[in-house]
Amino acid sequence: IPCGGIRIAIFIHMNISWRRLLLIGIGIVVHGTLLAAGDTVVKRQGWDYDRAGFQEPANEIEQLRQEPHLKVTGWAEYDFEMPEAGWYELWIADVPPEWNRDVYLDGELMIRRGFSNRDTDVDKDAVRGEANVKEMNLFLNKGKHTLRYQRFSGPGRLPNLWELRPAVGRPEASIRVRIEGSPIVEPGDAVTFSVWGGSPEATSYALFLEDQLTEELTPLGTIAFPAISEPIEKSLVLAVEKPGLYSVVGRSGDVELGEADLKVGYLLVAEADAPRPAPKATRLQVAEFFKSGAILQRDKPLPIWGWAQPDKSVTVQLADQKQEAFADKDGRWQVAFEPMSAGGPYELVVATEGETIRSTDIWLGEVWVLSGQSNMGGPLLKCTGGKEAAKKANFPTVRMARVIEAETASGEQRPHVYWFNADSGGDPQRLNRWLGIHFAFGRDLYEALGVPVGLIAVNRGGTQIASWSSEELLRSEPSLSAMTEGWQQQESEYVPQIVWIQKLAAQIHQWHENGEPAGKVPELKVKVDTRNKPSGNYKALIEPLAPMALRGILWYQGESDSQMAVAYRQRFPALIDSWRELWGDPALPFIYAQIAYGNGAPYDGQPGEDAGSELKEAQLLTLEVPNTAMIVTNDLMTPKDNVHYHDKLTVGDRFAKAALATVYGKDIVSSGPVYTHMNKEGQSLRLYFDNAEGGLSAKDGKPGGFAVAGEDRNWVWADASIDGDTVLVSSPEVPDPVAARYSWTKQPSGGNLYNQAGLPAPVFRTDEWPLSTEGVEWFSQD
Repeated sequence: IPCGGIRIAIFIHMNISWRRLLLIGIGIVVHGTLLAAGDTVVKRQGWDYDRAGFQEPANEIEQLRQEPHLKVTGWAEYDFEMPEAGWYELWIADVPPEWNRDVYLDGELMIRRGFSNRDTDVDKDAVRGEANVKEMNLFLNKGKHTLRYQRFSGPGRLPNLWELRPAVGRPEASIRVRIEGSPIVEPGDAVTFSVWGGSPEATSYALFLEDQLTEELTPLGTIAFPAISEPIEKSLVLAVEKPGLYSVVGRSGDVELGEADLKVGYLLVAEADAPRPAPKATRLQVAEFFKSGAILQRDKPLPIWGWAQPDKSVTVQLADQKQEAFADKDGRWQVAFEPMSAGGPYELVVATEGETIRSTDIWLGEVWVLSGQSNMGGPLLKCTGGKEAAKKANFPTVRMARVIEAETASGEQRPHVYWFNADSGGDPQRLNRWLGIHFAFGRDLYEALGVPVGLIAVNRGGTQIASWSSEELLRSEPSLSAMTEGWQQQESEYVPQIVWIQKLAAQIHQWHENGEPAGKVPELKVKVDTRNKPSGNYKALIEPLAPMALRGILWYQGESDSQMAVAYRQRFPALIDSWRELWGDPALPFIYAQIAYGNGAPYDGQPGEDAGSELKEAQLLTLEVPNTAMIVTNDLMTPKDNVHYHDKLTVGDRFAKAALATVYGKDIVSSGPVYTHMNKEGQSLRLYFDNAEGGLSAKDGKPGGFAVAGEDRNWVWADASIDGDTVLVSSPEVPDPVAARYSWTKQPSGGNLYNQAGLPAPVFRTDEWPLSTEGVEWFSQD
């Protein structure tokens, strides 16, 4: 893009706002020539586009194929030449100092994301447009160098302008400090601080840890450097006893050194969060899925397991069946009862020498696992119509199990499980722990089948599909290798810890800004977010469920994978296969939602590429996997909603229809109209659908949300009309259309196509043109 002598290549598969550049999946490459003489300030002066070895791509999609690393980052790179060696201060403009970014010098990481402290230096006298925020100190040798700013997550932007200021005679600009190892330690742990210093003048520094809450200083140590031409590295070791969130500050003579001078980031000293304890350690235990109030699967073999002393005999009785097992060397025992019909209540009795466990109020019926991310949740009482539904609820044998991950001292996952029923007795608050989708699905199944229903809730918000995949799948599925490698790299760089510390620092900053209100002091706790660690949720929540007997899986996930939508085509079917393998049932039913993405505000832009729609298409294509079904949710948002919309009872109803039709053989329509093929008719395209018996309909008027394009692939909104069980689309702007798309936008775009059963059409396209997320296999969610 030519711009006042500047040429910038932008590779993008998202929309860009001029005022808020979202560097998600964007690569920016700029080549700058810098000049310096003596002790003058080095500024950016002019730009060119002759970067050695760099070739401008023919188009965006081709660039995405050529440069895999660009698809998960936003970055800006500058070449420059230094006429002489020395320490320099790097100052930048147009970027808030606290926004995360990595800074590389000649390919070496200088600052990790999260090291941009809020209390950085600001040049108050700088003329607008010049560099005015101090980034860090750098020692630069004479000759050519490359400076790169890089982001692995959004939102945010990168520095637009910058300069290097010589540090001659200024000790605050001739030092750098780094924490070796994790930035989170327990009280009393020794922490090593590496210090780089040394300039033509001898320097000495007194360094301190500053408590971010109290602003108290703890001496770190004094370190001296001789007069030398190149910096040397020394170290200080300190065992910090007092819990706190600390930054490093210092003093050299009368000169104060702030956070921006040392750029060490934060150190969190806090007691490690005690892991949630596993069920009480006794000689005899039964897995908590089988505690009092449980619903177990009818008409299937019933595995039941638990733990006892190794080699001990355990007897297990349920109704009129009794089994004996021996605990293995790890103490685990398991029995399998013959299939039982629906009914109850029963008592489960587990006994060994000197110990007996009794679980009462056990029923046999239908058991489903409901998993995915946050949209599988949503409290019933906050759902549209939820309070009214809860008030009328009288379903004592419709029960939900909330599963909370827990780990034993040996690392074995033994989750806590809490069962509760759907009988409100006229008081909606008695169902305040229920989730909307779970309630509606369980209610509908109970009313249609007349048997108890058990719903096991194991969803986690903001999670990617890799976190729900087994370690074996991570190794065997090629599309997951980059995700796994990326996470391992982040862990090696302590990125999860840095991200958590930044959140804590922001809370403390806000607390100070609010006048330090009593009773609201931020809690210094360790809460490193690993919800997207590959295989993490699988090991904590899914693997411990097996081999529990169940009828099927409901799945609502995908929002967090939209930037990797094309890879989802392989990852999702592979996950289904791996979960079926875990349960030893290759035909285990798997019913999932085509996600609703964005927010409920109507989209008023032009049609084009959209990663969320590409994810929806990947879900649509997964219908090719046997024993799967898909429901559509794209029509359920209102203008007041965000991605966590409130009409979740309808989602549960649609899940129930799909289950009743595909799993229980009920003669009901369970799917909206699904596109099959098209014919060209003059300047129009006729679209054909399955599940359109009796004709199609447009909710609230004329069908909308359709777009058409010619061979030039320029998408425009189309006029659409229903003709029986087909839709005719055209546009005067496209006299020779070759492709059509429906609801292919991040936000609702007027799509309102339904069949006579009142079920909506999924998002779809007729073309097979390259997509914006092709080849994107890792997108970090810091």
